[in-house]
Amino acid sequence: MAAQAVAERVETTPTPHSNSERITAIEAILPHLATKADLVRHTRLLIMWYVGTQIALFAALLYVLGGVI
Repeated sequence: MAAQAVAERVETTPTPHSNSERITAIEAILPHLATKADLVRHTRLLIMWYVGTQIALFAALLYVLGGVI
Protein backbone atom coordinates (compact mmCIF):
# COMPACT_ATOMS: atom_id res chain seq x y z
CA MET A 1 0.00 0.00 0.00
CA ALA A 2 2.69 2.50 1.00
CA ALA A 3 4.92 1.42 -1.89
CA GLN A 4 2.09 2.09 -4.30
CA ALA A 5 1.60 5.62 -2.89
CA VAL A 6 5.32 6.33 -3.27
CA ALA A 7 5.31 4.98 -6.81
CA GLU A 8 2.35 7.19 -7.71
CA ARG A 9 4.02 10.26 -6.21
CA VAL A 10 7.24 9.55 -8.13
CA GLU A 11 5.34 9.11 -11.37
CA THR A 12 3.46 12.39 -10.96
CA THR A 13 6.50 14.44 -9.91
CA PRO A 14 7.53 16.65 -12.83
CA THR A 15 11.18 16.35 -13.77
CA PRO A 16 13.21 18.67 -16.00
CA HIS A 17 13.86 17.18 -19.39
CA SER A 18 16.64 19.16 -20.99
CA ASN A 19 20.15 19.72 -19.69
CA SER A 20 19.61 23.46 -19.52
CA GLU A 21 16.55 22.94 -17.27
CA ARG A 22 18.57 20.63 -15.03
CA ILE A 23 21.44 23.12 -14.79
CA THR A 24 19.00 25.93 -14.04
CA ALA A 25 17.44 23.86 -11.25
CA ILE A 26 20.87 23.12 -9.74
CA GLU A 27 21.94 26.76 -9.98
CA ALA A 28 18.75 27.78 -8.18
CA ILE A 29 19.64 25.50 -5.24
CA LEU A 30 23.36 26.30 -4.95
CA PRO A 31 23.08 29.61 -3.02
CA HIS A 32 21.17 27.82 -0.25
CA LEU A 33 23.72 25.05 0.37
CA ALA A 34 26.29 25.24 3.16
CA THR A 35 29.90 25.87 2.19
CA LYS A 36 32.95 24.30 3.81
CA ALA A 37 33.56 27.55 5.70
CA ASP A 38 29.97 27.45 7.04
CA LEU A 39 30.47 23.89 8.30
CA VAL A 40 33.78 24.77 9.96
CA ARG A 41 32.23 27.82 11.64
CA HIS A 42 29.23 25.94 12.96
CA THR A 43 31.38 23.05 14.17
CA ARG A 44 33.57 25.51 16.07
CA LEU A 45 30.52 27.20 17.58
CA LEU A 46 29.07 23.87 18.69
CA ILE A 47 32.34 22.88 20.36
CA MET A 48 32.57 26.25 22.11
CA TRP A 49 28.96 25.90 23.30
CA TYR A 50 29.62 22.38 24.59
CA VAL A 51 32.80 23.38 26.46
CA GLY A 52 31.11 26.47 27.93
CA THR A 53 28.16 24.40 29.11
CA GLN A 54 30.47 21.88 30.76
CA ILE A 55 32.37 24.65 32.56
CA ALA A 56 29.09 26.19 33.80
CA LEU A 57 27.81 22.82 35.01
CA PHE A 58 31.08 22.12 36.82
CA ALA A 59 30.96 25.55 38.48
CA ALA A 60 27.34 24.92 39.55
CA LEU A 61 28.33 21.52 40.95
CA LEU A 62 31.16 23.08 42.95
CA TYR A 63 28.77 25.73 44.29
CA VAL A 64 26.18 23.17 45.31
CA LEU A 65 28.73 20.84 46.89
CA GLY A 66 30.71 23.72 48.41
CA GLY A 67 29.17 23.19 51.80
CA VAL A 68 29.77 19.43 51.63
CA ILE A 69 33.44 19.47 50.66
